[in-house]
Amino acid sequence: MSKSKENSNIGTNNPEAINLTIAENTIKQYMLQEVFSKEVADAHLKGWIHIHDLGYPRIYCSGHSLEFLKKYGLELENLDTSSAPARHTRTLTGHLNTFLASMQAYYAGALGIG
Repeated sequence: MSKSKENSNIGTNNPEAINLTIAENTIKQYMLQEVFSKEVADAHLKGWIHIHDLGYPRIYCSGHSLEFLKKYGLELENLDTSSAPARHTRTLTGHLNTFLASMQAYYAGALGIG
């Protein structure tokens, strides 16, 4: 079902991929009809320009600091939990996993850790 080659994370036709394809196509139509000017929409539809990830109205990708997570612990606005700075590697790994899992909903592309 998914013909998009823009997101390599969605390569199969599993239920989530199908859901994302339907949502992405709906959002693309909305963006071209309601958000962008007619000139921009026409240019995109005619192939003169390409609006990458048009169906994902959020930031594409982001880099985050592992040092910040180590120093301040885990406290996220979108979670009802918080943790003091990790004292052990295993705990830090858990913080990192929780952080990345919670942040992936806010970005259309990759999340990097530096």
